[in-house]
Amino acid sequence: MDVGIAEAATHAYADEGVPILRSTNVRANKILLDDILRIQPWFAEKNRSKYLLKDDIVTVRTGNAGVSAVIPEELHKSQCFTMLISTLRRSNALVSTATSLMLNQAKPFSVSKLGDSTGEHQRPHIA
Repeated sequence: MDVGIAEAATHAYADEGVPILRSTNVRANKILLDDILRIQPWFAEKNRSKYLLKDDIVTVRTGNAGVSAVIPEELHKSQCFTMLISTLRRSNALVSTATSLMLNQAKPFSVSKLGDSTGEHQRPHIA
């Protein structure tokens, strides 16, 4: 398990390049490719330990916390912002999909609130 890129990346945004997922791209058991951002290859390579691989599972940490989806072939070697990245040993698409379905059904994560102390602008967050 790892966490995606947790540093500023706006300087590396590109019209073409390596896809980088945001929490808004992840739904239960599905990755939305609409409005996907891209980063320059040098920045993706700088963060090569965080590459998403086919059949990895990403889990949203802030906002819709706990929602998980499997990385499809077309996003192999893409990146993500601060999501949990789970790589299952000896995995395949069936095992990853079953695990993602279970995660979305069971919500096994401890979710706290992230935001200001007034409670007005707090969002669910997996620490």
